[in-house]
Parts: sequence; structure tokens; C-alpha cells
Amino acid sequence: MAAFSVPERQRSDPRLAASLAIMVEWQTQTGVTCRARGATHDIALGGVYCYLEQPLANGAWVRFHIALPGELPAGDPVNLRCTGRVLRCENLERQFGIAISIEGRQAIANQVPANKPNRRAYVRIPARARIPVVCPDPRARIRDLSLASAYVENDRPLPVGRAIDLHLGDNGVLPRIPVKAMVRRTEPPIGMAVEFVVVTKEASHHLQKFLERCSHGTQVASWGDRRRLTDSGEVQHR
Repeated sequence: MAAFSVPERQRSDPRLAASLAIMVEWQTQTGVTCRARGATHDIALGGVYCYLEQPLANGAWVRFHIALPGELPAGDPVNLRCTGRVLRCENLERQFGIAISIEGRQAIANQVPANKPNRRAYVRIPARARIPVVCPDPRARIRDLSLASAYVENDRPLPVGRAIDLHLGDNGVLPRIPVKAMVRRTEPPIGMAVEFVVVTKEASHHLQKFLERCSHGTQVASWGDRRRLTDSGEVQHR
């Protein structure tokens, strides 16, 4: 597949060199939601170049989230949520360099203290009852969760970066849902924060319904099909 690269001479937007945490998510043709994390190399109004833990297909539509600190020229910390297309993917041995266009963007004010940047793209909702989870520790329980992540209570958390298969629920409250996750943060001996890096369409549906009930009918943000956020924050279906 041909790369959608943009020659340097065609770039008119100034590029800001900045190493910021980025989370990218996309959907396969079968509706499976995938996520990857990394760091930006530079940002412009029309695109971003970043380093990710796995490759992306050229031309793929993605959604990504970046927390912009107040130290940048904008002045105020904001969470930037964008949609775009993968222009180029380069194998850099231990990571992948990805160029992504910005087709739509939405800036949301970051309400958390400046020394604690909010990098969550989805709000976690506390479960009314501890949800069992099948993982290496049979005593583990889910304390809170979102469409993209969960906090797993166990006294022997796994190391950061460990990929694991989880089965959420199966307690009469939440149907048993298989997801592939990665450990992002540990707090021995309390538990670990995990991110769902591969979620099937059916699993996303069950999580959506469960979280809607937990939030008293408030719909939890999700994205399916091909949608783009405009500068005004409106969603356009593609």
C-alpha cells in the first residue's frame, strides 16, 4: 500500500517539537477496537509525528488523544482529541515512527491540577460491586472501569508493559467479556491500571451498556464506523 506522505516543501504549518504522551485508537474492518500508546516527536496544525509501540497501516483512519501542558504556547492545559489518517509508518527497530494527519480536532480544558496531567481519554466509573476478573491472580477484582481501561485490585500486580488476557465479569452483573490488555501502572500491594488494547465489537457493546447503567443513563462516549470531529466539536459521519 502506498504511503500518504507529505513532502517537506508542501508543509506550510510550523511544527512544534514536543515529547508528549499520545494514545491512538482505531478499528479493524471487523469492528475490533485497538489501542496503542507512545510519545509525540512534533506537532503541527495539520498533523503529528509520533513513536508508537506497534505499527499502523498506511491510510488507516485513527483517533488520538494528547494532553497539552500549560507550558506550551497555548498557555492553558488542554486535552486534544483528534481524528486523522495515517500518512506514513516507519520501522525504527524497537518502536515505530508514525505520521498522522489531523482532519478534525476538539480541545477540552484539563480540569485537573497542572502537576497531575489527565491522560485518560475515557472517564472511569466506579463499579457498584467489585467485578470478578480472570487473570493470573484468581483473587483479583475490578474496582472501576471505562470503555478503554480498568483498575484491577490484587496484591501482586504485574510489571508495567506486560500484555495479558482478561475476562471481565461473569457474576450476573456483567457478562463474561474477553479483552486483551496491557499493564500501564502498578501500585503494590494495591493493584494495577490496565488498558484494553484489543476489544471486539461485542465486548465494546457489553461494556457500553454496563457503563451506561452505572452512570445513571448518561451515555458513555464511544466511536464506531468512521466519524470525524470538526473544529466546532460536531461529529460528522463519514
